[in-house]
Amino acid sequence: MKTTPVLYILSHGRTAAVNKKDGSIIWEVKLKEYLDSKMTLSFGQITVEDNKIFIGASGILLCLSTKDGSLIWKNE
Repeated sequence: MKTTPVLYILSHGRTAAVNKKDGSIIWEVKLKEYLDSKMTLSFGQITVEDNKIFIGASGILLCLSTKDGSLIWKNE
């Protein structure tokens, strides 16, 4: 089974999984869906480990699934 090479990005309050070979978007989520306030995460730090994406910015840490961008947990 072939695995698609994926790049995870954070830009303009959105996180996306992008196919490295052709640039197509595999999935994309608006991070404001996971926040209680009107704040959006336009920039910050993103780390991928063990099928999880960790995004930290403005005192908030989100953990998302690499499969579909769904929220696993958040820490404010």
